[in-house]
Amino acid sequence: MRTTLRTSTLLVLVAGFLVTLLLTGCATTSREKLAKEFPDTVEAVVEAAPPHPDRIEYIDVRPWAPKPGDTVTFQLRATAGRSAEVTLEGIDGKASGTKRTVSLAEGKDGLYTGSLAIGEDLPPGRYRVTAVLAGGPSGKPVTLASSRALVVTVPPPKPDPCVVAAKKLAVPHVHFAFDRYDLDEEDLAWIREVAVTLRELGDRVARVTIEGHCDERGTTEYNLALGAKRARAVADALRAEPGMDRLVIETVSKGEEEPLVPHARTEEEHAKNRRAVFVLECRPAR
Repeated sequence: MRTTLRTSTLLVLVAGFLVTLLLTGCATTSREKLAKEFPDTVEAVVEAAPPHPDRIEYIDVRPWAPKPGDTVTFQLRATAGRSAEVTLEGIDGKASGTKRTVSLAEGKDGLYTGSLAIGEDLPPGRYRVTAVLAGGPSGKPVTLASSRALVVTVPPPKPDPCVVAAKKLAVPHVHFAFDRYDLDEEDLAWIREVAVTLRELGDRVARVTIEGHCDERGTTEYNLALGAKRARAVADALRAEPGMDRLVIETVSKGEEEPLVPHARTEEEHAKNRRAVFVLECRPAR
């Protein structure tokens, strides 16, 4: 009985020793594996981000529809660069084949600005606007063409001063009292203003005709005679002004034939018909 117990105790001790060896080996193996897979010192590898590409963000042109005499301002914003310019290339009309380049000055925050005065050397028409940026990190020029064209417009022709004066003088300013043909101070002031206008026009004035008008009361014969007196009174006052003696001044009586207010009934309407009208004829401009 005692021999059997001793044997069992021995077996238990041997088994425990083997288990301890086994566990120790597994632990060692696990630590070595972990050390290999997860070393204490790890070297971080970070790839540098690629440099930001050279880019022109936008082109701004003001105004987009200039006329000769205007100044156009160009502005562009770019990411990087050493120099920038804008090229205008005519694409239709008289502008076809015309090309102009504007150098832009670098400012703050990537802004480049420049200007161009629109003169006769830039014919009317549509122009393609292209910006070029050079000297950026990539070492290659970058271009950006605007989707909108610059349009040089043709200014409207200046009005003929003689034609303008003729329209101005045709508006009645001299009016007469009933059955009268004398002039008051207001009428004479207007005639002096007419003389100033005619002197300024000089040789452009071919002839001045003064029409005398009456209201519709009275006989046709009487009104024709009264209209003639009114026209002559105005003509004499105009001839008395400095420099008017050399002009061809004619008179004509319209009587009651061309009323400003047809079928006038009130005294106010009749008064509008009793008038003198200046008709100015112009010589062609040289």
